[in-house]
Amino acid sequence: MLANTIKFAIAVAAFALFTISANAQDIDRRCAKAVNVKARVNCSCFYASGGVWEFSHSRGKRRAVFWTIGQYDAHIACMRRHGYTYG
Repeated sequence: MLANTIKFAIAVAAFALFTISANAQDIDRRCAKAVNVKARVNCSCFYASGGVWEFSHSRGKRRAVFWTIGQYDAHIACMRRHGYTYG
């Protein structure tokens, strides 16, 4: 009985380690220099949902753009999957 409990504990610990490392790999390499974890997740969700950077010639700055409502919805869903809420 004790041996089965130990085997179960080892299996749960291994699963937890694989899950943690999988979440760490969700961060996009372009977002590695972000200031905090929320900014990294937001940046990664932005790229995963198809967001692009557009240069505004009138302002001389770059801005983040979603071309469709579906891309924005995918971004919100990604942020919610990572535990962040809006509104």
